[in-house]
Amino acid sequence: MNNTDSPERGGKSSQDNTEEKDSAAVKAFDHSKTTKKPRPPKPSNAVTIAVSSRTLFNMVNERKVFEEDGLESYVAFQLEHEDQPLTPGVSFPFVKALMNVNTRLRELYPDSEELFDIVLMTNNHAQVGVRLINSINHYDLTIERFCMTGGESPIGYLKAYMTNLYLSKDSMKVQEAIEEGIAAATMFNCDSENKLSDTQLRVAFDGDAVLFSDESEIIVKEHGLETFFKHEKEFENKPLAQGPLKCFLEALGKLQRKFYAKKQRINCPIRTYLVTARSAASAGARVLKTLRSWGLEVDEALFLAGAPKGPLLQKIKPHIFFDDQMFHIEGAQDHGTIAAHVPYGIGQKYNKGKRIENSDAQNNTKHTRVEFLVPILNVDMLRGKTIIVTGANSGIGKATATELLRRQGRVVMACRDQERAEKAALEIKRDAGEEQGDLVIKILDLASLKSVRDFCDDINKEEPRIDILINNAGVYQCPYTKSEDGFEMQFAVNHLGHFLLTNLLLDVLKRSAPSRIIVVSSKLYKHGEINFDDLNSEQHYDKAFAYARSKLANLLFTLELSQRLENTGVTVNALTPGIVRTNLGRHVHIPLLVKPLFNLASLAFFKSPEEGAQTSVYLACSDDVDGSQGKCFANCSEEHLLAKATDQEVAKKLWDISEVMVGITN
Repeated sequence: MNNTDSPERGGKSSQDNTEEKDSAAVKAFDHSKTTKKPRPPKPSNAVTIAVSSRTLFNMVNERKVFEEDGLESYVAFQLEHEDQPLTPGVSFPFVKALMNVNTRLRELYPDSEELFDIVLMTNNHAQVGVRLINSINHYDLTIERFCMTGGESPIGYLKAYMTNLYLSKDSMKVQEAIEEGIAAATMFNCDSENKLSDTQLRVAFDGDAVLFSDESEIIVKEHGLETFFKHEKEFENKPLAQGPLKCFLEALGKLQRKFYAKKQRINCPIRTYLVTARSAASAGARVLKTLRSWGLEVDEALFLAGAPKGPLLQKIKPHIFFDDQMFHIEGAQDHGTIAAHVPYGIGQKYNKGKRIENSDAQNNTKHTRVEFLVPILNVDMLRGKTIIVTGANSGIGKATATELLRRQGRVVMACRDQERAEKAALEIKRDAGEEQGDLVIKILDLASLKSVRDFCDDINKEEPRIDILINNAGVYQCPYTKSEDGFEMQFAVNHLGHFLLTNLLLDVLKRSAPSRIIVVSSKLYKHGEINFDDLNSEQHYDKAFAYARSKLANLLFTLELSQRLENTGVTVNALTPGIVRTNLGRHVHIPLLVKPLFNLASLAFFKSPEEGAQTSVYLACSDDVDGSQGKCFANCSEEHLLAKATDQEVAKKLWDISEVMVGITN
């Protein structure tokens, strides 16, 4: 008999042990009230910032365990490593800066509860909470309020926590929060971060569709830049409607004024910036007067007239920069700035559908709303399907891959450069949301017929089915060069490479029927001509004409292929995406003095890659095009083509010659 705990042997009874533990707990609680770590303020008084665990901490490895091995393995991994602090994530510097502001506020106002309060908002299992708590304590963060929802969306709790701003890496949750009327943004990592201030919180905002409504962006897109300037002048004294982040700027201003009241304006630990693509002289007055009418101010107002924001943000070094346009987010990332995307307004990839005007009879006004072209609510519409997207590492191809991955398809990125493809893949997976399909990278250089053959051999061996082939990759107006097979580069990549690729994958596409082939052409086909006596531009080379010719070839290829695919269950259709802001035009020379105006015009008239990708996504997903064969689409509607693009005799001749050029004659 073991009498170790017997009172007669000098041991303590279990009751004594319990009382000692209770006493120790009471002492620990009393001690916590006198420690330096301050208590959180009451939510009704605080500026509440809700951050997801994946923004506060870097959980890439943990996320990989969850995706590859499932929930049970993920929880077990977290329990096994719960004494190992997580490394800081993308919102960590912002949160630290908020706490530094709190320290200054407590020095000036010891009894005030008008402070920042951080809430950890996560759909993690409660068992993971211990590691999160240990990590928070390791970094001495004052985060006392947690919301762990065990796999359910936490968005429904944001209002209960009186949230002023929600930051997450999940774009779908951010969109949900915005629709609930809560300021929210999707945070993105950057490859290299700037050294940030330890003494001053710096927050930078875009203007339209962030602080303000998207009224002006709608006018620019629908009526052009000149009409926009006239509109801003006419309504200069009418305040813009508020955007989703206005209330957060208001909350920052409220705390700033507490420092001003103590004569601390010069040394205020909060500094705000307006960083807008607007032109100051033509469209700046209304912005400044709107802020004035709201009783708000920004410390610095920077009007760029269409110039890139990245270099300027690199000088500001904000802890966070909010913008509604992804190309500005990417520009900020390239210059080491932590950026957050606000999915609001006409410019969003979530709102790329047909604009519908609803009349408001009472106010005699019209409101514009936007519907999805391909409803994102059908999140699993591509589950079990395999899609190949050529040129998926940038521009329209990258945006297309993101949308298809979001719909849970198995997406094969067919790209020339492994390193660039891997970088793009990380961004695609980040943007596609929590529920997504599989993403695979395979090397394909369309300028090399050998590379095309190797790629197709690999696909035919490893992929049991191909449901959708999207011929998207292209080169644009490059100087005269030849491919390794001796063909003019634009004709080689834009037409011949895809011609061979499609032919070598036809067998697996037929086995996978019903399946689809999508060919990305361009409206510039109208300026092209097929000169069979000089397909290789040996006699004369004009880079713009050569591009137009290659895009006309895409349409003629689609026409002839559609004839050959009758009764196979495989359909082929083409599309023209419109003018899109991508790096495809990197070879186009723009005079230095004209670049600012060109950049501003691109904002006004060019589509974002997400907008440009919508017709590709539509043709890949929509039931509306079931059975559609040999047609061309623009803005998700059938497009009328010029006679040169529907000439069956020319299409047949081009096909026959292309077979000879790529070496697949029978």
